[in-house]
Amino acid sequence: MTDDNSYSKYGLTTPDPAAVQHGNASTEPDDDLDKSFSGEHWEQGIIDALKRAAKHAHLIAYQTGTGVVERRNGKMGVYPPDPEMYEDLIPPPFVDSYEL
Repeated sequence: MTDDNSYSKYGLTTPDPAAVQHGNASTEPDDDLDKSFSGEHWEQGIIDALKRAAKHAHLIAYQTGTGVVERRNGKMGVYPPDPEMYEDLIPPPFVDSYEL
């Protein structure tokens, strides 16, 4: 078992494997959790995740020839994908090594 596990990233104590086997594992939150994460940290993470999701939505719309559902000026609509949103997600073209 490594030190970096799924329990610690949520502020939970790592259960002892023997305790898990017998049903006595503790997953109580650590007291330091509130001190280690501020509201601004979570907000920025949420904003970054929403931006990544929008970029991928535009890329998938481009690849499938469909539109992206967006809210513009307070109204929902289907719009063509914006190339500026997904251009950094497209890998560079393949170049054969014998052409170099």
